[in-house]
Amino acid sequence: MPDNSYLEVEGQLLALGTAVSPITFTNASTESLWSGIHISGTAVLTRTTISGSIANGVTVNGGTLTATCSVFTNNQGIGVFVDSDNNPSVFLDNNDIVGNMIAGVQTTNTIPVDARYNWWGADDGPGGNGPGSGDAVFGNANYTPWLTAPSTCTPHVTQIVPTVQFAQAAYTATETAETAAITITLDQPAPMTATVVLLVNEMETAVITFTPNITQHTYLFTVMDDTLIDGDEQIMLRLASPMGATLGTPETAVLTILDNEQAVYLPLIIRP
Repeated sequence: MPDNSYLEVEGQLLALGTAVSPITFTNASTESLWSGIHISGTAVLTRTTISGSIANGVTVNGGTLTATCSVFTNNQGIGVFVDSDNNPSVFLDNNDIVGNMIAGVQTTNTIPVDARYNWWGADDGPGGNGPGSGDAVFGNANYTPWLTAPSTCTPHVTQIVPTVQFAQAAYTATETAETAAITITLDQPAPMTATVVLLVNEMETAVITFTPNITQHTYLFTVMDDTLIDGDEQIMLRLASPMGATLGTPETAVLTILDNEQAVYLPLIIRP
């Protein structure tokens, strides 16, 4: 990598390693200056190593980070740094967070980082806010209980995965309404950010985002008034590609735009 480079994740990163084929993000050479992964979208790391950064291993500026069975080590800053600006969600389970120069995890976010069941490099737990001598934890992070030995990748934490769906299967608006309110819901609060794509007549129109503990989102569909007598119009809505949630019912809906123009009928007069 060139000097002072980093991996920017604005969309989606799926680094899904296996026990046989793990994934590693690190310096390309001893002469390169790599400053880790910067996340503002969605990142899922499994059996992935983040090491050798001249700054933080991972900086979460927004969006969602889920890391399991992974390693954050030998970074000159913080293993995982969570910024507060955009209320990111971070879930860490069964990771080895060891040997980072400043801290293992630090967050300035009011939403707590779920950092339970991780190995901090010492059997007495993390330092910093923690009671132990392992990599430090600072800020609003839940680190209890911790692993007393390196991770064997045995899941301990069951994530809440909500369903996402339309609030109703049919919506109606008049041409003069200017907007139609389309409500999309989660069936239960989620501790992490969830997203779903809204398709209008099978064209991607918007990405609906639910921040933690939010269960309802209203999308305002723009309605165009015309002067044509063209009858009511039906628009097909569909949800797709959920992240942090699964599709519920209904996942499709119909929006009916009621025509407000009326036909004028003139009497037919036939003169002899």
